[in-house]
Amino acid sequence: AFAAAIAFLCFAAPRRLHGPFLYDDAAAIQRNPVVNGHVPLQAAMALDFWGEEMSSPRSHKSFRPLVTLSFRLSRVLQWESDGDSTFGFH
Repeated sequence: AFAAAIAFLCFAAPRRLHGPFLYDDAAAIQRNPVVNGHVPLQAAMALDFWGEEMSSPRSHKSFRPLVTLSFRLSRVLQWESDGDSTFGFH
């Protein structure tokens, strides 16, 4: 089992680390103004996980500021790349 896990990490996982954003990644990462740096960091306390105002009818009321701020940090740390790399978000 241990050898199988090592083989997976060496051969299969690297391809997945550089794949495309999928499913809800577009809203949570690519279009989120907090993650993209289009608003100040304090906005993480006023916007939901998807970047919508909490008072908006479009908001799911999913309040996850620490996750959103960790996405922002990942974006900042990989900014020298094209900015759309999924590597930093794993």
